[in-house]
Amino acid sequence: ALERALRVAETAGLFRVAVAAVLVTHRIATHHLLPARRSRAALQAQAWWRGARQRRRYKLLVGAATRVQAVARTWRARREAESRRLAADRIQSRCRVFLARQQLRLLREARLARLLKQLKAASAGKDVQA
Repeated sequence: ALERALRVAETAGLFRVAVAAVLVTHRIATHHLLPARRSRAALQAQAWWRGARQRRRYKLLVGAATRVQAVARTWRARREAESRRLAADRIQSRCRVFLARQQLRLLREARLARLLKQLKAASAGKDVQA
């Protein structure tokens, strides 16, 4: 219908008038749609703003969670390192005790061997004197 009206107006030399009339008719016909379009635009703007705000909040939460996790991992790593250090100290202490006892046993055996040798020598000397 619009195209036909334009062709008729063009042939009559009233093209500008016809276009203006069509535009006015179109505005009148779609005027009731403008609030809906504005409302839709407002909803889109509000949705964009809410989304931007949520993205910002999410980014802050992710950053905070990352920091909390880093602190927790650091604390756990320090605790495990301290536990390993204490375990190494215990192992070293037990090894030192073991080696000291072993050395003490060897010293006692050597002393005992010397005493036995002296006793044998002393008893051999008594036998010779007697």
